[in-house]
Amino acid sequence: MVKFGAPKGNGGGQDPAAAAFHVAKEFAEIMVPHGDLDPTIIVLSPDGKLTMAHLTGDKEGYYQATLDALRQFNAQWYVYLMEAWTTQRKLSDPGPRGRISDLPLDDRKEEVMVYLIQKGRGLALAERADVIRYKDQRRLGPWQMDTSEMVFSKLTPLDW
Repeated sequence: MVKFGAPKGNGGGQDPAAAAFHVAKEFAEIMVPHGDLDPTIIVLSPDGKLTMAHLTGDKEGYYQATLDALRQFNAQWYVYLMEAWTTQRKLSDPGPRGRISDLPLDDRKEEVMVYLIQKGRGLALAERADVIRYKDQRRLGPWQMDTSEMVFSKLTPLDW
């Protein structure tokens, strides 16, 4: 884990939660051209310290690892950053079933999502950006507010 202090003198008086959300987006913009983005959390503890951690290993362990970190640092909120394949298809739509990453490219897209989650309140802010591929290069498209009200609750604890 990489530890760093809460932002100070950030010019606009931005609170640490908003600053960490912005940092997560900038981090994604830097990392996406270099390959897949590991899920990352930024946790704010009551003493104002921010702790950043990359989740590695088996995807099924991400939820518990995040929950453990939130409890360890007595987090007041956290930012969750992840890259994933998404689809607009519904389960009732005809066609192949299974993992989204196995669907034809016309039925899925790659996105980066950033969530700000507050203890006792749940999702406070969500944005997403498409991963744009051109030849062997990747970059992020523009960030957009995520109003889908869907958080990957299998990966992101909403209360702890």
